[in-house]
Amino acid sequence: MTSCPKTHDGREPVQVERSHSRLGGSSLDGSDRDSAHALPGASSVASVKLYESLSAPSGSLLDEPAAYWKQNLVSALPTQTQCDMLVSHFFENINYIYQAIHAPSLRAEYALFWATDIADINLIWLALLYMMLCLSSLYIPPQMAEAAGSKSPIWFLCLVDGTWRPARRCTLVFLISQLYWYATNNVEISNSHMGQAVRNAQALGLDKESPPSITSRLEREMRHRIWWDLSLCLGRPPLLQSYLSSVPFPSNCNDVDMTPTSIRVSPISEPTEMSVHYFRARFFKVFNRLFVNNGANLSSYSFIAEIDAEIIAILEGLPWYLQHDLQTVQHALSPNFANSII
Repeated sequence: MTSCPKTHDGREPVQVERSHSRLGGSSLDGSDRDSAHALPGASSVASVKLYESLSAPSGSLLDEPAAYWKQNLVSALPTQTQCDMLVSHFFENINYIYQAIHAPSLRAEYALFWATDIADINLIWLALLYMMLCLSSLYIPPQMAEAAGSKSPIWFLCLVDGTWRPARRCTLVFLISQLYWYATNNVEISNSHMGQAVRNAQALGLDKESPPSITSRLEREMRHRIWWDLSLCLGRPPLLQSYLSSVPFPSNCNDVDMTPTSIRVSPISEPTEMSVHYFRARFFKVFNRLFVNNGANLSSYSFIAEIDAEIIAILEGLPWYLQHDLQTVQHALSPNFANSII
């Protein structure tokens, strides 16, 4: 239902080899090494506070690895203006593919980032920012990519192996990184990372309904979104038995309708940013049954007929905006909703 954005004509996919070293220790050779040496330094950072903290002494890789990587990763960022451009492009043109990032929350955190001391920066959050920069630089028009100082392969190498321990942001980094792997023709590497993402999700309890201790309505809803995005299986056997899952499907609501204390859920007849994701999760939960017992039931006519009946029931219940032709939908909906549905 929702298609991935395409890179612009004339731009060859960038081949990136995954390093086995820790964050930032990736090996670059040839022209990539030259580009790495040309990464912007402290002068590229627009924030006075970030600039001042860049000038402060930092720990060594062995003594204070977190401080070391924070210092170097912030130094490697493009200017704040360039970052603003790339982050805006991500939310306007890419985030709808998974809708796993709550845009208002991330935008607020991003605004605070430029006034944050380096010592207080969360490395996993920084990995998420780098992934957003990578994707935007791949998909924006070439002239805009040049203006943004695009170095997507190097930015990606800055964040690899950034998921040290289970955290919800680690899973977000993986979810949106899948688009990078598809764009650079490295789908198998994406599949290999899926195992770690699933283990992270299970360690966080995303495979179950949120416990009562999680009182934030926003947090609970985002956990549902992440779980059902992980449950998708595109061109490979699934790692999860999502057909058994009791996790609620994502709510039909927009990001702006969600706060820690309340969520305004729209009727399914009203299109939202999550409408397609809601139905996609329902479809894939049914499809997941095809892989029960390693597909042993695929030769059973009654089993396939049962799956067929479930799919038909969902199709017949689709709202008008998922049944009409694309031209009608584009004419009836705002560009924002039409983009996420088409």
